[in-house]
Amino acid sequence: MQPSTDPKARRRFLTQVIIYAFIVILFFLLPPLGAVTPAGMRLLGLFIAFIYGLTVSTDVWPSLATLVLLPFSSLTTFGGVITLSFGNDTYIFMMLSLVLVAYMETSGAASFVATWLLKRPALKGHPWRLMAMLLFVCWLLSSFVNAIAGMMLTWVFLYEIFSQCQYKPFEKFPSLIMLGTCVVGGLGLSTLPWGNNSVVILNAFTNMTGLQVDYFLYMGYSVPYAIVVIFLYLLMCKWLFRVDIQNLASFDPDKLSVQSQKLTPAIKLALCSMAALILLILLPSCFPADSAVVSLSKQFGLSGKLLLVFAVLQLLHIDGEPACSFVKNAKKGVDWKLMMVVANILTFSALIGHEKAGISAFLEDVLAPLFIGKPAFIFIVLAAIATVICTNFMVNKIIAVLMISMTMPIATALGIDPIQMACLYTVICTVAFILPSASQSAFVLFSNTEWVRASYVYKYGLPVIIMMTVVHILWNLLYFSIV
Repeated sequence: MQPSTDPKARRRFLTQVIIYAFIVILFFLLPPLGAVTPAGMRLLGLFIAFIYGLTVSTDVWPSLATLVLLPFSSLTTFGGVITLSFGNDTYIFMMLSLVLVAYMETSGAASFVATWLLKRPALKGHPWRLMAMLLFVCWLLSSFVNAIAGMMLTWVFLYEIFSQCQYKPFEKFPSLIMLGTCVVGGLGLSTLPWGNNSVVILNAFTNMTGLQVDYFLYMGYSVPYAIVVIFLYLLMCKWLFRVDIQNLASFDPDKLSVQSQKLTPAIKLALCSMAALILLILLPSCFPADSAVVSLSKQFGLSGKLLLVFAVLQLLHIDGEPACSFVKNAKKGVDWKLMMVVANILTFSALIGHEKAGISAFLEDVLAPLFIGKPAFIFIVLAAIATVICTNFMVNKIIAVLMISMTMPIATALGIDPIQMACLYTVICTVAFILPSASQSAFVLFSNTEWVRASYVYKYGLPVIIMMTVVHILWNLLYFSIV
């Protein structure tokens, strides 16, 4: 954007800034709403202004302005903003993941894998099978590794497929497939009992009720739901959204460059490094919780494991050169506009649930009366819908734990199995991607401003949310009537 030389761009830019400022000032002046404190009102104003800026502008100014203004919410300091954003392990891991993505591209590994997939006899000429397989792989990686890693590693191959099939950013097909990775990435957070969401929510449930959710019963509930959602999402893309896949369907993989089909030493090493990273992340789950391996793994964290992989790659040489030039790949892969968005989302995710904001207390005051005196069936339906609505505005783990603490006594009084409600909240909270603050997978998607517009997420995400919610309610009632 160059407002100084383009009159229309200048007017558009000034209008955006004025509206952004108006939203911030309005919420700074508005009186508290219910349990929401003045600090919480200021935080909400900054959040709404940030979402507005993210929606209307492709520039970095909304992210920078919001980071500067966040301490004026009185919920944190400038130092606190730095700690919650740039000092967050998730932030570092995502930045390093972008370097890994660049390395997979420069090494030729992304091109090799994309070419290999396109040439599979079972997938050749069957684009929907290819997309189903990629979403399934993304779901598995998100379930066993991490949603960020699952989505971004899948994007590596998607980018190459888009390039080879001549798809451009913001076209319907790439946008909806990227949204699909967010959907399945979110599902992966709660598919397994030891997933990022599952651990927090199920432990909170056990602490509150003294009951333990059986792992096999839980996976019997979460896994089929995820598979059905993947299938229905692809059907929605084909029949409801009417995605044009002509480029992919007519693409002849035999015309691909011979060079992209060669398994070179550099590609072998890149693929091995990715496998090593996945192994490092999964390894602790194979050992007892009190073992030295688990303890060491916790000390490293996700970022430390990825740094270890990069450190080893610097020591290995191919043709006299380091196998991976970290500096070159960092320059190529790290999009600082994207990282500024991530910094904001991580900060908001931490502050929205802050006790001094009063937002959680406000939600509890509003929602609690809705569940009292309702029949069991209606109670389950309302609980599911309320969770989906709230979790698309706040961090899904926070909402799920809040719903458990608020509704579990009511559910018990109605004769509903507490385990049923625990499973409901743990899985349905993953239906969270309409705003970047909703979940880990959502902020990864919204950060990808080069391929996905926020308006597309709103337009296509809402029907998907409705589908997932309806399917989940029906599955919850059916599953626990059987078991």
